[in-house]
Amino acid sequence: MGRYVGGQNSKPMNRMIIENADIIGVSAKERLIIGTVADCVRTIPFDESLLDKSMTAEEQLAISCLTAILKLATALDKSHKQKISKIQCRIEEREFIITAVTSKNVQLESYFFNTSKLAMRKVFGLKPVLKIKREKI
Repeated sequence: MGRYVGGQNSKPMNRMIIENADIIGVSAKERLIIGTVADCVRTIPFDESLLDKSMTAEEQLAISCLTAILKLATALDKSHKQKISKIQCRIEEREFIITAVTSKNVQLESYFFNTSKLAMRKVFGLKPVLKIKREKI
């Protein structure tokens, strides 16, 4: 979002735009949470120092949970080319298994998935596992 306002220092711009936008049905506190999530999703690894210490423990936990989930989701379409045609998620033992079906090269997505796994492990205590199934063309 921030790149469209100014290409330099776009990360904080996302947060600023969200926090200062008048979004119908979204309170100022909710905008602060959404802005913080937008900020945290872009950092590798997950940077807990971005959490606002004035927020309640419940709000910080919500931000951490949303960030962990969105980091993996963002990684799975890192190229913005929607290479994955089908996705299934399940939890087995202490693993969060994501099975992705594709006929395309997803090395970029796999790389960013691996760099984003730590947040899921820290927040949920689950080890994210990406399994790629090849679909026939």
